[in-house]
Amino acid sequence: MASFETPSVSLFLRTYRKDAPWVVELMRSFDRWVKIGGPDGFRELVVHVDQCDVATFKPIIGDRGRIVSCAPWGENGYKNQQVAKLNADLWCKSPYILYLDSDYMVCDVCTPDKFFVDGKPDLLITPYSVIGHTVPWQNPTQRILGFPVEYESMRGPRLCHPTELLPALRNHIVQTHGLQSASHWLAKQDGLSEFNLMGSFAWRVAQDRYHWRDTTKMPLPSNPFLQFWSVGGITPEVRMKIEAALA
Repeated sequence: MASFETPSVSLFLRTYRKDAPWVVELMRSFDRWVKIGGPDGFRELVVHVDQCDVATFKPIIGDRGRIVSCAPWGENGYKNQQVAKLNADLWCKSPYILYLDSDYMVCDVCTPDKFFVDGKPDLLITPYSVIGHTVPWQNPTQRILGFPVEYESMRGPRLCHPTELLPALRNHIVQTHGLQSASHWLAKQDGLSEFNLMGSFAWRVAQDRYHWRDTTKMPLPSNPFLQFWSVGGITPEVRMKIEAALA
């Protein structure tokens, strides 16, 4: 049986000041469950924030990771955070990027090998023929990419992609739409779904780089993340789940 070495992986978190209480809890779970450095840990944690939020997050992140920032690509903050993820290669040093959100909690031992099968990112997909109109990202993703999209590829908090996919994706969008800047254009697009752009483009150009897990045919993998709803706040019920994850 072939033996595969787990690649080096950067963790990338995009956040902003209103989610700071969630990031405090996420960092607590990092201290409990996540290893950064060494042969079996993640290479780095990269935290992207708006320039006005750097001072807020410095004491929260501490020496666990590196805070980066840049000028916004557009006026809509929600779309800007999506575009930041589509540019994560500008700051991450590893050949693979595992994406985090502010309202994640790590609830079990979290090492890079949990997100790979046979040395390839383990990416969950579900055919749109099964989920239909319950997920609204198919048509906007097709419009932005310029080709048909068969699968929904934002299926839970374990999204890992090759770093080199991102500049290739941006270049594809530039060429498809005759643009000067993919990122500024994307920051204006309705129905933008950054992870569906990544997953659908990967399916098109890099199928052999992934282990594709069709959720209608294959069991779900173990997942060291809990995901909450940041807008709902840290309620007493959420607090109980957070403390249970840290036990």
